[in-house]
Amino acid sequence: MTESELRTESKYYNQATKLKLLIHEEHNSAYNHHTIVEALKSGRARDIGDEPKADGMPMLVIGSGPSLNDILPRIHEWKGGIICTTSHALTLIHWGIEPTYIMAMDPFCTWEEIDGIDWSKTRTKLITDPGCWPSLLQTWPNEMLLYRKNIAEPGHFYTGEQKRMYTRRVVMNNDIRQAVFEPLIPSEFTLFSCSPPMQSFMSKMLGYGTQFMVGVDFAYSNDMGRFTSWDIEDGEWVEHVIPIHEGDWAIDDKSVITDNGLKTHQVHLYYKKTTFCALRLSWQSAYWLGLGAVTEYPTTTIDKLMRSQGRGYKKLSRQFIRKATDEYLAKVGAYVIETNQGRMMFLETENPGVEIPAAIARLQRSYRCNNCGAVAVSPDDTDHSGEQCKECHKRDAMYKASPGIDLDKNMRRIRRLIAGQIVRAPSHFNILDANIQQV
Repeated sequence: MTESELRTESKYYNQATKLKLLIHEEHNSAYNHHTIVEALKSGRARDIGDEPKADGMPMLVIGSGPSLNDILPRIHEWKGGIICTTSHALTLIHWGIEPTYIMAMDPFCTWEEIDGIDWSKTRTKLITDPGCWPSLLQTWPNEMLLYRKNIAEPGHFYTGEQKRMYTRRVVMNNDIRQAVFEPLIPSEFTLFSCSPPMQSFMSKMLGYGTQFMVGVDFAYSNDMGRFTSWDIEDGEWVEHVIPIHEGDWAIDDKSVITDNGLKTHQVHLYYKKTTFCALRLSWQSAYWLGLGAVTEYPTTTIDKLMRSQGRGYKKLSRQFIRKATDEYLAKVGAYVIETNQGRMMFLETENPGVEIPAAIARLQRSYRCNNCGAVAVSPDDTDHSGEQCKECHKRDAMYKASPGIDLDKNMRRIRRLIAGQIVRAPSHFNILDANIQQV
């Protein structure tokens, strides 16, 4: 199978993620509560939105692709920001590189994964959410920047129970029955399945400028399954080489050939798709380094990057970002719906001419209760704003939940994308029935 033929459906990946991860995040969020509250009180932790801004400095976003091996020996020359994950932290230290930030996103991000050096002697900051493994938050010695995740699903744990757990209760008028709840961690980031989108969102919020994607391959470049990692065992550095055929990285019935001829796995192209959704959402200017599956964005070399230290690279325009991301997403059966307020939604369908107008109609008929949060969809175009909620029965509670969407404007853009796909790859464009799923 080739990249252009592959269709990955987010609902399957999202459901699998929920089943595997959510109970751990619930458990970790409870156990981390005391640690986080005490760190906030002492000033060792703060919401990521309260961190001083970096004033446009360029950022290296570190991924786990095999091409990272070719670049690691040079990264110690870099004077800008570096954001990695717990998977990369010790490997960077092994190569003499001190990351600016270690981002923890997965509930299985543990202290044991980065143990072996004295992190208190570095200036590295941990960016974490309350759902990460308790040993990481309890043992981390330096400053922590806090955030919460959001998957745009009403009533989900992230925006429901977890959000309420991490609040400060303020009693009003000496009456404990009258209280307001102030958020301790107000910053939320849209979750897009893999780490690079979250790293990109965070570096932008922290005030960094152009991002250089290092090892963000989405492919088995150099016939390897992953970058060669290093950790410390019994006080000694130990190398871990991961070829394609090892363990979970086997080429199997889900193997795919990318459009530029590299071997990969379906899940990595799903990650590429979600990363492009994130770039579209953030309008982030990004350049790629190393051999990988991304050919739609401009590239650079490690020699040029280190000579320039990230200066002199043209900021990518919104026009370019829209074109590059929209064309790739359309090729893999995903489309961007723009609202009049600048928000975006991502829909997957093989029948966009029919399914997208239907989806927009449903969105335009959506209502939410400002009292209990219940969501309702009207069967017609009658305006139900201000009506009584059928769930909590509060009067004058319903309001339109959907932002305005210009159907004609969106469909003109999408029809151009469809026509472009037919011209470029007629054998890969099939009109099929498919569900629409928000990425």
